[in-house]
Amino acid sequence: MRSDPTSIHSVAASSRELKGECPRYVDSEVWSRIQYCDRIRRVVSHVANHPHEPTNLDSLASVGCMERTSFSRLFRSKIGITLREFLHVYRVANAKVLMEATDISLTEIAYAVGFSSFATFERTFKKVSGSAPSVYRTNALARARQVS
Repeated sequence: MRSDPTSIHSVAASSRELKGECPRYVDSEVWSRIQYCDRIRRVVSHVANHPHEPTNLDSLASVGCMERTSFSRLFRSKIGITLREFLHVYRVANAKVLMEATDISLTEIAYAVGFSSFATFERTFKKVSGSAPSVYRTNALARARQVS
């Protein structure tokens, strides 16, 4: 496991430019729906490439050049989940990769993937993945030891 702080941002942001290729940690079915709407694709690209910037509805709607209510409706109708649900799933997926690939503390991971507090990260992680972050990391480490 590595603990290089520069790797946090490269892994967490999944630094692919979203030019038609499905970015890491975005479900391929969701990505196929995103492709049909340039405004949503622009927002998803922004979230992937700027994990530390504000992700409230107003700021992301402005990235998509839309009014917040219209953007919220469009996002839900095209993607099938709310923007908040998408952000939670996306951030948890990024956190899982960091837990498996680094020995960075869970608190640092929480902030690296865009959560504003560890408590919010822990609650969201458990809701999305069904287990606490510490349990997930322990299981991931056990799986890695079995493979090697």
